[in-house]
Amino acid sequence: MMNKIKKILIAPKAVYNSRKLIKNLSLSLYQYLILRKQNIELKLRNGETIKVSRSLYPGIIYYYYLGYIKNINKDDIYFKVDNKTFQVPLKEIEFTKFLRMVSLGWLYYKNYWEKNNIKFKHVYLQTYEVFEEENYKFLNVEDKNILDIGAFVGDSAIYFILKGAKKVYAVEPHPDAYNEMLDNIKLNNMEDKIIPINMGINYEKDYVSINIVDINNVGGSFFNSNNTGIKIPAGKLSDIIDKYNIDAQVLKMDCEGCEYDIILKDYDTIREFDEIGFEYHAYNTKIPVSKLLEKLNKDFECKFIKGGINEKIGILHCIRKK
Repeated sequence: MMNKIKKILIAPKAVYNSRKLIKNLSLSLYQYLILRKQNIELKLRNGETIKVSRSLYPGIIYYYYLGYIKNINKDDIYFKVDNKTFQVPLKEIEFTKFLRMVSLGWLYYKNYWEKNNIKFKHVYLQTYEVFEEENYKFLNVEDKNILDIGAFVGDSAIYFILKGAKKVYAVEPHPDAYNEMLDNIKLNNMEDKIIPINMGINYEKDYVSINIVDINNVGGSFFNSNNTGIKIPAGKLSDIIDKYNIDAQVLKMDCEGCEYDIILKDYDTIREFDEIGFEYHAYNTKIPVSKLLEKLNKDFECKFIKGGINEKIGILHCIRKK
């Protein structure tokens, strides 16, 4: 709330100051405020003419006023943080996320992010959760094979290898996330340790339907697809294990609700794992997490890492009883 108030209070100063950057300031404001255009044309003092998205325009004004933006051309923003200048593609910049990741020690090198020799083509909320919050540090992966259901862009798979896993089978149905995972595996030279699998989980059909949407909303591409979009091959967990000859001792799941089908419909497969860590999504399935625990408690000792018995989202850790 305070940040919003602060932005409102400095808005007139920020707009006035941006005349040093934007030559057609009045016209650009007219496009933004009155015409409400989705793309705003900017004529810059350096002679460039560019178009920026409606969401990017106020950020340019605000962060130029704060001194972070040093220059803009038709392709890139030159962003300065802590005396380091980053050349960031215009289409890539998300100011708040960029500042947060830089403040945590991540560096941007024109076409990839890096921290402690870990490289990613892009960073997402999941990157932050896996590497900064270490959502899966509770899993004992050293010298073990891991089956990662809902691998997204490979963040958790890469994390597991760095923590000593021998091999990770990384299952991700969303084509954009899967292709980016391939890029990230190559960036980190882990082609011999991470096996990417472009499949979904489905216990009724041999495919999942995916609307190709912003990669930040991968979960919504399944649950809001209404059976439209592209079809990606899918199967039961047991079928995928057989098809790819997967030998894994640890199972990680973050698949926006498919964990319910896997546990409730494929329990004989689940009980073979030594250890399971998964995010549950009761808000998607409308089934309380207690239903999962009724099954799992037969063979596993389970505890909440995040969330709780009455929460609609959280993380559970289950270790098979001896």
